[in-house]
Amino acid sequence: STFINFNIDDPKPIIAANAVISIIEDHDGTIWLGTYNGGLTAYKGKNDVTIYRHKHNDSTSLVWDKIKSICEYNNEIWVATYGMGISVFNKKTKTFKQYKNIPGYSNFIPTSWVNKLFTDSQGILWLGTYDGIYKYIAKTNTFQLCIFETTVNTDKNHVFDIFEDNRGDFW
Repeated sequence: STFINFNIDDPKPIIAANAVISIIEDHDGTIWLGTYNGGLTAYKGKNDVTIYRHKHNDSTSLVWDKIKSICEYNNEIWVATYGMGISVFNKKTKTFKQYKNIPGYSNFIPTSWVNKLFTDSQGILWLGTYDGIYKYIAKTNTFQLCIFETTVNTDKNHVFDIFEDNRGDFW
């Protein structure tokens, strides 16, 4: 195996920041790289790279350039950011829909801090947050907080990662 180091100093950089926080490959074979302060890269090969960045006052751009988690859900790329909500990339229109924690906002999300985006084996989208786990209800475009039992007496429901085992249990 050969490792190739990509960085922002390359003659044709594929990333806009050297800190890559999240990576996925979608069902079309595109590699998505979420960076800390460099936005989102769609990598289809050396000569087919697109870097998406936040644009001030553009509601169809990435909501923030600091990416925390990426996942594919219903043929869209969902991107969680550090404290600014979620962006959802439509591959056909090449635009983003933004979810923000602003009461009355059309795409309201109950928290700005989403640590993990996860699609389970049943095709359900889950969000790991500092408030616990939210389930996305696509039919109503809403998020439902799922209460879970803890084994210790704590008021903390911080979820940083989500994993589904081969029995369908979440960890």
